Amino acid sequence: MRCRETAGILFKHRCQEPPSGQCTMCQKPVCSQHARWQGHNIVCVSCLRQELNNPYRKHSYAYLRDDPFFFWYFREGSWMSDPYGDEDYALFDDGDTDFGGDVPDDWAGS
Repeated sequence: MRCRETAGILFKHRCQEPPSGQCTMCQKPVCSQHARWQGHNIVCVSCLRQELNNPYRKHSYAYLRDDPFFFWYFREGSWMSDPYGDEDYALFDDGDTDFGGDVPDDWAGS
């Protein structure tokens, strides 16, 4: 018997690990990599992702924010939104710095 979870960080794939418990929501066997504690219960990554789709319950799962299986569930906006703010872009504005001023203009080579 092996873990029945197919959730991946980037792509879904079948897990080859032996199960270490059973999801209390869907009853499938899951390995320690795909199991998460929810109170005193073991829940699989797929079931927790379903729970996170409910905007009223999302705040209850803030502890998953740094979990790689749930990264995109806590991003603000969509995956196509710009994660940088004005202060980030201001770092690249032309200011009083003389970046590259000491580079010779002669590109003839050495």
